[in-house]
Amino acid sequence: MQSCPKTYLSLLALTAIVAVLSGCNRAFYRDQADREVACIVGQTSHGTEEVIPSLTIMPHPQSRMFSPGSPDCPPMPPDDPVSHRYMRCVDGKRGWPCWDMYGHT
Repeated sequence: MQSCPKTYLSLLALTAIVAVLSGCNRAFYRDQADREVACIVGQTSHGTEEVIPSLTIMPHPQSRMFSPGSPDCPPMPPDDPVSHRYMRCVDGKRGWPCWDMYGHT
């Protein structure tokens, strides 16, 4: 019985697509770091008489460090004019068209 090479190629392509799309993204790593920090804080506060309020790494909305944008898709920070020129055109080639996708700070 002969097997079709197209079937193997299709299966290989489908496997590659699934592997790429199921990879870890920025939100995964941010959530993982938050869980690790919460675990460490919980371990160090165990056995104390004081009740430690819930801690978070997110700054308070009234803080100057607060950013209203998404932590997973943050807006682009300001850039110096010379570097910005190279973001738009390098050696006569257009830059990535999605630089402004998430806005600017």
